[in-house]
Amino acid sequence: MRRIVIYSIINDIYNKFSKSVDSGLKVGLVIDEAWTVLKSEKVDYPIIADLVKRGRGHGISVFLATQNIEDLGDIRDVYLDNAGLLVAMNNGDKNFWENTVRRLVNVSHEEISNKLAFLGRGEALIRFIGDPRPVIVKLFSMIDSRSS
Repeated sequence: MRRIVIYSIINDIYNKFSKSVDSGLKVGLVIDEAWTVLKSEKVDYPIIADLVKRGRGHGISVFLATQNIEDLGDIRDVYLDNAGLLVAMNNGDKNFWENTVRRLVNVSHEEISNKLAFLGRGEALIRFIGDPRPVIVKLFSMIDSRSS
C-alpha cells in the first residue's frame, strides 16, 4: 500500500509540473533509500526513470540517495547517465570506483588507489553535469551536536 501512495504522489507531481516547459526549478523530489521504490519499477514503464530523464526540462529535480549503485536496479545507467550532480562517498569497494565512478568522472587509477579508496567519513567526490573533473569535499553538519 505504501508504494502505491508513493507512486501516486510522484505521478501527481509529474502531471502537475510537466504541463509547462522549464522556467527554473519548481520542485525537488528527494527519494532517500531509493532502492525501496526502485525495486518495484516496471521495465515497460519505469516512472522514476522517466521522471529523471524528462523532469529537468519541466523544472523537476530528482535526488536519489542509496548505499550501493546496484540498488538502482537493471536500469541504473538511466539514472547515472542523467545525473546532473553525482556525489560518491567511499563504500570500501574498489570495484565501485574503478568500474562505475571512472565511467562517469575523469579520475585515474592512481587517484583511486592513493586517495579515493581512502576517503573518510563525511568526505565525498562530487561531479557536476557537463564537467567530468571532480571535486573532493568534506561534508559537515551546520548544527553543532556538542551544543545540544
